[in-house]
Amino acid sequence: MGIYLDSHTASRPFPSSIERMHALFKTAWGSLSAPHQIGQDALSVANTSLQIIYDFLGAGEKDIFTFTSSGSEAISQVFLSTYTDLVRENGKNHFMTTTLEGASIFHSLERLEKLGCVSKKLPVSSRGQLTKEILQEAIRPRSALLSLSWANSLTGVINPIHDLAEVCKEKEVKFHVDAGSVLGKLFFRFQDLGVDYLTFDGDILHAPKGTGGLLQKESSFLSRLVVGDPDCSAPAIGGLATSFTLLQEHFDHVCMETARLRDRLEQGILDGFPEATVFFANVERLPNTAVIAFPGIFNEALLYALHRKGVYASIGGNRSQKIAEILQACGVSKELASTSICFSLSYETTQKNIDDAIAIILDAAKNLSRTSKGFFEVPHG
Repeated sequence: MGIYLDSHTASRPFPSSIERMHALFKTAWGSLSAPHQIGQDALSVANTSLQIIYDFLGAGEKDIFTFTSSGSEAISQVFLSTYTDLVRENGKNHFMTTTLEGASIFHSLERLEKLGCVSKKLPVSSRGQLTKEILQEAIRPRSALLSLSWANSLTGVINPIHDLAEVCKEKEVKFHVDAGSVLGKLFFRFQDLGVDYLTFDGDILHAPKGTGGLLQKESSFLSRLVVGDPDCSAPAIGGLATSFTLLQEHFDHVCMETARLRDRLEQGILDGFPEATVFFANVERLPNTAVIAFPGIFNEALLYALHRKGVYASIGGNRSQKIAEILQACGVSKELASTSICFSLSYETTQKNIDDAIAIILDAAKNLSRTSKGFFEVPHG
């Protein structure tokens, strides 16, 4: 597989999750709504799996969990259901997010704008965070929802969720957080967050593809997009629950050993390529994420060279913005931002992986630095 350092784009599913899901397809294939034994067996599996999910997320008995096929589906449900249940009832049609969000949130905002809603992309601080002060200034009497990622999947920077939740509660604004990047890396209890809606995508949680979820407070419950009581897949929920159990088992390893390996990667590159810049090292960030700039080298060229050598990293794009755009929004110059690469480790990453990656990255960076020397220089006259 090479050296995979792109776990926030997609993560390899836990083998046990796949095995669990495969087994349940043979034994728990019945309809959850069927009153006979086949249906009740599937329902029992689903209920047991849901309890694992509730415990992992720290949800209360009255909180409502909806299984989805992806994080994007869960986010779309939050936005569209907010429109149908709240906007059309109370007239509040002002939606807020940050300038750093990905396609799922931005596309949802665009859809609502066609229905007469107004959206606002809030700036972030130089540390890459939405602050309490920025939010307070942005809220309007017609503000309905704040939606953002708990931690940016490329930078790893963590937003001050508790502070933002206080502002939203005070101003009676609903608060949605996409938590996919933080699950298994931060300890929290949904009951204590002050958040109305929490979503995630199984793709980056070592869960089977085609899994995701939306957790809602009972007091903020939004009607489902699907009319009636959806008949969920017991095998899919079982696979997701197994992944959550394993994320919990690997929690200490990721928070300590993976963080150590992340720091080793950053220091190894700085030692061998002193011109490099490590971003957000002094900001609260995820333990598995690093963003490093290689001045004088276009990140696309370096990324291509690394992929050819079997080191898989990211510069964003597709579901997320490109890292260069995110860094510029944080006040980094366009020239430096365009040389930046993102690395996201996982529980599978070993010290040998990191040491080998450092050697490959340094070799590629030095070769490209020689061939592109002067390209970034500003001409005189």
